[in-house]
Amino acid sequence: LTDDEIKSFFNLNYVAARVAFTPFDETLTKEDVESVTEKYTSMASIVRAGGEFSSAIEQYPDLADYEDTEHLIASTDSSYPEELFEKMSQLKIGDVQIMRFSRGIYLLQKADNSPFFDAYKSKCIVKMKKEEVLREICEAAKSSKLEYNSAAVKSVLSSADVK
Repeated sequence: LTDDEIKSFFNLNYVAARVAFTPFDETLTKEDVESVTEKYTSMASIVRAGGEFSSAIEQYPDLADYEDTEHLIASTDSSYPEELFEKMSQLKIGDVQIMRFSRGIYLLQKADNSPFFDAYKSKCIVKMKKEEVLREICEAAKSSKLEYNSAAVKSVLSSADVK
């Protein structure tokens, strides 16, 4: 595999973003949800006008869960709604998006994911080569006198599978 192939895989499967999140629960009324949405719209306007993401969040300090850092989100990350990754992938670096789902609302600013590449390079290689390695193991098992154990092979490969 070349670095370009690995980077291409990485860029297709990971997105970096600054993330603020406010969960919705059953105690919130429709008016509460609308109020939170209005505040998120205000925060997004601040960032779109050139303000810092963290400064926008500070306007409503008790509203959102926020850590002043960029997060790397994998396409397979089940801690985020499925649609979030797809929508974030379509944005340009620096774009700000509000995404509202049944479980809560997100304010996201897409970031450059390249600073994460070196740390995730080996994980990408494992994911890219997993099927090929499985095929090779299956072929080797078929031609040997050893008994092929599908569950054992899958267990070993899944233990190497990371988000």
